[in-house]
Amino acid sequence: MKDDRLLAYLAGTLDPAAAEAFEEELFTDEALAHDAARFTAIFDLLRERARSTPLSPVITKDELTALEERYRVRKHRPVDGAIHSRIADEDFVVGILTLDELPNRIHLVICTPDGVPYFRVNDAPFDREAREVVVLCEREVALSRSALLVRVLDDHDGVLASVAITNEPVTS
Repeated sequence: MKDDRLLAYLAGTLDPAAAEAFEEELFTDEALAHDAARFTAIFDLLRERARSTPLSPVITKDELTALEERYRVRKHRPVDGAIHSRIADEDFVVGILTLDELPNRIHLVICTPDGVPYFRVNDAPFDREAREVVVLCEREVALSRSALLVRVLDDHDGVLASVAITNEPVTS
């Protein structure tokens, strides 16, 4: 994103004069207008999800299908215990993790690369038949962290799957 004012504008936190000046720029700056359209779509999705369910980095396959119908989504599967995501113009980055064991319930923990937890999802949704967990990350969040560690745990916090995720922007 080239202009920090965009998020403030979309969140409604710019003062009225600054918001009016920013709106005029939106009509003359094509790149800024493109960013505004993309972030408006993301804000709309987040508002829609917040109304229906709490935001979660773990989604169902049906939710993934719905995202793919409306947004640019890049899906990855781990190779040798890692996902190396090259972020271009997609709105969301998705990791699809396969479980070797089939527990009754799973929990997902997103950590720093050295294992310090950021976020935990208890009773995370997963596809029992395919033994897959779908992990969702919005583009700007993915770009804000160079690496994450994602762990899928069973009911006793035993590790069922662990994958390192690295993110880097595609530069032209």
